[in-house]
Amino acid sequence: MVSSGGAWFGRKKGAASTESPALITSEQIDKSDAYEPLPSTCGSRKDEHSTAEVLSAKARAAEADALRELAVGGLREELASVTRELAEERRESARKTAETADLREQVSALTKTLPEEERQSAKELGRELAEAKRNGAEQAARVAELETELRRTHEAGARCGEERERLNFALAFNAQVGSVPRSVLASAPESLLYRMYCGDWDYARDEVGRALVTCHPDRWNAVLEHLTTGAVPTEWDPALLAQARHWNLSRLVEGLEALSFGVVVTNDPDQEGFKARCTFVSVTNQLSTGEKTARVEFATGQGCWFVVEVDRSGVALDPVKPPGMKQMKHSLISSCKWRVLLRTEDLETDQGVAGSSADMRTSRGLFWNQLGYTVHQPLTEPLARARDSLVVEVEARFTVL
Repeated sequence: MVSSGGAWFGRKKGAASTESPALITSEQIDKSDAYEPLPSTCGSRKDEHSTAEVLSAKARAAEADALRELAVGGLREELASVTRELAEERRESARKTAETADLREQVSALTKTLPEEERQSAKELGRELAEAKRNGAEQAARVAELETELRRTHEAGARCGEERERLNFALAFNAQVGSVPRSVLASAPESLLYRMYCGDWDYARDEVGRALVTCHPDRWNAVLEHLTTGAVPTEWDPALLAQARHWNLSRLVEGLEALSFGVVVTNDPDQEGFKARCTFVSVTNQLSTGEKTARVEFATGQGCWFVVEVDRSGVALDPVKPPGMKQMKHSLISSCKWRVLLRTEDLETDQGVAGSSADMRTSRGLFWNQLGYTVHQPLTEPLARARDSLVVEVEARFTVL
């Protein structure tokens, strides 16, 4: 290679420099293939510059060759080192294999020459090992048994949880089975059904623990539908009414009673007053007939008879002749209180007590508009206790003339 001093010969002749140029010996010039004598310092600036570039390129090429040679040499040394290590590992592996074979031969020889006492000890150890295995199998079987019992306990707990949420029943009539959420029974907390099946009663059960319910399937379905939705059958069913009264299902009782035309009268102790509960059914049909009224007659104390009439304008209470009689006892009504029973509310009006005999009347009544309704509103859902039925209570005091 040409030393950096070669750049000195490429300087312009006569140029000043503050550094001393490095001298190139004749031996260095002979060894460098990249050296070429520079032309006369009197050459042009262009020739000097071209010569410097050639020298620089050759220097870089020589340096790259040297680096490649160093890299190849390093790889060769590393390969040789790895080869030596591999050979050493193989020799070590062969030595260990030979040692292992020698040890196996020694163990085999010792086994053949073991005293009887040691052989018996080995047999005993074998028996203990077999016993330990049997014990392990028994323990595994016991664990499996306990896991099965735990699973059954969890299932029983889940069934108990479900039973707390739902009543599983079987009808004694036909063994029909089913279940109902206890929250449905809780919709009538005053009922006997709720106290029996949602309280602490020890009710009758079948062989799998279901509650035995003594009820006809049709009536039981009607009861469950009523408890779930509040619906009341649209047809008169005296057996269902009796069942509802037995279980104290008051809302169902009231709805069923509203399907039965009639009157219940309670007389005052002095026989000068009464309370009558009148139930009118199919009112719309009756109001569309020729008389255009719905009426119910009843007897009270002192042999007096009265009639309650319902028409499109209102409700009225009047004295009436007893059936089969040509004359009636004349009476004056001194006070009157009305109550129209609906599903969601009771419409009441109290007409008070007459202040004098002049205020006493032979007839008392009220108009629907006084209650803020038309006659059709109390007959339809959701106001009506039963569709197209009307329940009217009247409390009255009277004087017989």
